[in-house]
Amino acid sequence: MKLMQNKCIVKLFSSSIKNHQVDNRGLVLDGNLPFLRASPDSFIIDDCCGQGILECKCQFSAKDGPVTDVPYLHTTPDNELLLDESHPHYYQLQGPMHVCKMKYRMQI
Repeated sequence: MKLMQNKCIVKLFSSSIKNHQVDNRGLVLDGNLPFLRASPDSFIIDDCCGQGILECKCQFSAKDGPVTDVPYLHTTPDNELLLDESHPHYYQLQGPMHVCKMKYRMQI
């Protein structure tokens, strides 16, 4: 499953982000707080933004409609899709960012 998922990720990024690399590291322990752990789906490293966490979510709620139908996403006035900060997915992504010492995340 992970290998197939990574092939899809690489294909997606190959067409939209230049000079990138997708990397798997498995379980990551926080160096300062070893009881905190994270296992992000992947890491992405690119020339644009540096290193970040890549999380893959199945947007089943939008299978028959636009991604704007996903209940935990909202559209900003600039027409940007953002994760709702009150939804559990937000914390599911913030925790690994802290543990892995990453400054950004991508969700596909």
